[in-house]
Amino acid sequence: MTKINEKRLNYDTLYPPGTVPVLRGKKQSHVSEILQILSLIGPATTHQIAKFLLREYQLSRKYSKHDQKRTIKNIASIYYSLIETRKEKDKETKKIKTYQGLVSQGYIIQVGRTVNEKGHSIPLYFLTLKGCFLALGYNFSNDGLKLFIQNASKNHLYFAYVNSILEKTSIQFVNEIFILPILEIIKKGKIFLDEQIDFYFINIAEVSGYALVNKLNKILKLYHDIDIIPLDKYPNVQKIKTLIDNTFYRDRIKQDWTDIMINHFYLNNEDENFYRMYCEEFHDERLLYQVMKAIHFAYYETLNIMIPRKSRKFPRSPRQKYKQKRIISPNNDLPHTAKELEEYEKKHRK
Repeated sequence: MTKINEKRLNYDTLYPPGTVPVLRGKKQSHVSEILQILSLIGPATTHQIAKFLLREYQLSRKYSKHDQKRTIKNIASIYYSLIETRKEKDKETKKIKTYQGLVSQGYIIQVGRTVNEKGHSIPLYFLTLKGCFLALGYNFSNDGLKLFIQNASKNHLYFAYVNSILEKTSIQFVNEIFILPILEIIKKGKIFLDEQIDFYFINIAEVSGYALVNKLNKILKLYHDIDIIPLDKYPNVQKIKTLIDNTFYRDRIKQDWTDIMINHFYLNNEDENFYRMYCEEFHDERLLYQVMKAIHFAYYETLNIMIPRKSRKFPRSPRQKYKQKRIISPNNDLPHTAKELEEYEKKHRK
């Protein structure tokens, strides 16, 4: 689990009351704890979430070791009942009611299993794409936001892209282009988080495009000789240039586009396998493509430049890299058959 430097978490969100249905009701504080802690520590069991909560609030000082274990067990039990669908008897009607958990509501996904101290196999949980967008409403510090993006990038291609931009620019830049615009449209009720998030992929893409347009226009207002001097020679635009250089758009998407993106963002077999196993059914590469398209168009339209049909740079697929090596060194020991090629790729993708 990732070490957290946050002194104390604030489980209230920036959303107006009633905006997010899952955060209503008696259990909202526990739901909020689950979602925010997973944001910061990554895939975890309910026991690990509960243990983090005790450590975060320094509650362990109030309990003996025996009481600590019992408290963690009780909290973990509450969390499990909220994550998984449960049935309870109504006190008044005596009828059995079914309460949908965070998994069935689409906020959390099971991402494998681990073995606990007693040797039992127990589930690991993390946030879905919808859960990640809900988590944007927590008042993270800059370090906390970085941790969240890094964790979200493990099984969400969109956040892998955002994380790659973060590594090359700054948290302030990423916050301005990718985080705050989405947070604002959720706060305004333009995205309903009780629905499928893929309904709003275009909305999410558009607001990032608008954010880039606004940032470019602010720069252009400061300088009037933009037609004389290239934009990349001006101050404060290096991060925008980095964004464009790492945004890969094609007007005609090819069948291998998704594999190229996965290969580009997940640099070893373990990371790639984790993504392929636990990415979501509706394929968030659709969101990634829409966002890259919006960024691509926003940049060139704002500068009044003819929009290229594809990005200036584009990553090569593993097969293209392999073919290039064979051209350069045709007499080496590179593989010839499809099976040999697959083994070669596994060996050389460390």
